[in-house]
Amino acid sequence: MRCSTRVHLGPLLFIIYVNDVCNVSNLLLSIMYADDTAVLLSGKSLNDLLDILNTELDLLCNWLQSNKLSLNTQKTFFLLFHRTRIKDTNIVITMNGYAINRVNSLKYLGVIIDQKLNWIEHIAYVRNKISKGIGIMFKARAVLDKKSLMNLYYSYIYPYLIYCIEVWGTAFKTHLDPLFLVQKKIVRIITFSQFLAHTEPIFIDLSILPLHKLILNRIGIAMYKFANNLLPDVINSLYSRNSDVHSYSTRSSDLLRIPRGTLNFTNVSARVWNVLVLKMDIHVSLPKFKIHLKRYLLHNTLELKYTK
Repeated sequence: MRCSTRVHLGPLLFIIYVNDVCNVSNLLLSIMYADDTAVLLSGKSLNDLLDILNTELDLLCNWLQSNKLSLNTQKTFFLLFHRTRIKDTNIVITMNGYAINRVNSLKYLGVIIDQKLNWIEHIAYVRNKISKGIGIMFKARAVLDKKSLMNLYYSYIYPYLIYCIEVWGTAFKTHLDPLFLVQKKIVRIITFSQFLAHTEPIFIDLSILPLHKLILNRIGIAMYKFANNLLPDVINSLYSRNSDVHSYSTRSSDLLRIPRGTLNFTNVSARVWNVLVLKMDIHVSLPKFKIHLKRYLLHNTLELKYTK
């Protein structure tokens, strides 16, 4: 009997080859995934930001030339994140003499990121994907029972819902509502319910979390991993506890401090964890925590306190 093992070294060797690109600049934050690389730079002044960025991109171009790599300008774009209106529309960013095109949104690793970070385009993308499943499940229920339709939901619909939902799920409720309506249509199809049937008891009966509770569920799991040091340091650095600020022994000393600013993943996740610490037993294994959290969310409403 002879056994043979094939080792595909191509992807590994490529990762080793480009691994040091993140050391080119001390100012640019590099995010690398295979041959798809993004660099981030923040600043308070747009003009200063552009000057620094063009200078740092020259260093990146030098690295590409030194490593005998070429830049695909057709697939290279830049996205300017901002909240307020920018008066100067003459924004020029160049790499190796080529002007980089500006876009208002782009798809990166399966998530559509827009310049306002309101996630409207990505939510519409997910809604369009799972809407196609409505017709499939409606026709399938003529030959499948409820259990099989549930399997179809978790294999076809559910992956689209949970992918990066911890981040885009913090969008405004008005942006999420169209997606929730599609989810309600699907659970009605699974249970052969009427078109306008009340869905709250249906979700409980199927043990399926509605969208807003699914968001809290995924955030709660992520925060459990944070509390148990199961996340990368870059995520851990986003949070601080009250005990890090003062040494007084109080009931809230182990709670997370709420970051200032608008609602985003860091802000909402800190609020979610502070509520879960008081409502649930968090000193359990991850599988048990997932079971307890889902059970709690199915039958309870998690009220987050928002203050200015």
